[in-house]
Amino acid sequence: MRRSALGIVALGLCGCATQANYVDLERDVALLKQRLGAAPVATPQATPAVSAGVAEAAGVAPTELLDLTIAVDQLHADLADVRGQVDELSFAVTTFTQNADARLAVLEEKSGVTPVPAFPATPANAAPPRGAAPQAAPPEGAREADGVVLPGVKIAPRKGDETSPVSADTAYSLAMADLKRGRYNLAAAGFANFLEQYPESNRGPEAHFWLGESYRGQGLASRAVKVWETQAETFPKHKTTATALLRLGETYRGMDNIPAAEDALKRLIARFPVSDEAQQAKLILSELR
Repeated sequence: MRRSALGIVALGLCGCATQANYVDLERDVALLKQRLGAAPVATPQATPAVSAGVAEAAGVAPTELLDLTIAVDQLHADLADVRGQVDELSFAVTTFTQNADARLAVLEEKSGVTPVPAFPATPANAAPPRGAAPQAAPPEGAREADGVVLPGVKIAPRKGDETSPVSADTAYSLAMADLKRGRYNLAAAGFANFLEQYPESNRGPEAHFWLGESYRGQGLASRAVKVWETQAETFPKHKTTATALLRLGETYRGMDNIPAAEDALKRLIARFPVSDEAQQAKLILSELR
């Protein structure tokens, strides 16, 4: 019993106890109480010193019994703190996903396409924390009307939306993480939300490109080409636009829109003649002829 108590004290003091360790501690305390005839274990808050007689009956030194009591109390406090942090994180994720899904739906509704749910339904009463249609290019005039823009176009901040829940870097990184994990619908929601919240960010060109990639990953080729066409027009000389034009050529080709594919590849070669993408474009053009 002496060895068991020492082991438990060491475990509690090192700060790495798990739920199973906590249960073991509670069991050993209960055994101590039973051995002492249900005598209450003194705590630092209730008694300034541990009775030498109680410690002797338990088969441990007074300081060891006191350390064990402190360890149990600390575990209670640590577990309560962890539970509070988990609840807080869960609530934050729920709120973020609800906001992103709603904003993606608004963007796609305004662009005239049928919204694709980005997130599973979330209960409305979530508790707060305790502590592919081929076309050469998007139609003229379809890029902006009455402040409404297609997904991928730079979007003016909404009135009253002066503050954002997360920083631009955080929002971009979250969307990229979803894309890398193959969660394309979540990535599309994240990049669309990023472009809406941070229209002046210097990562705008990259966000446009990855938004197109997110749509392409879902098999939504027509949406992807709209975003890349917007990028090619809005950021004609940005380095990521070379890759966007190459994607346009490949995607149009997959949609059997050969004239549009050739046009995109020729634009790529003209704008970025010494790029690796231009060399790939030349190979694709030779295959199309």
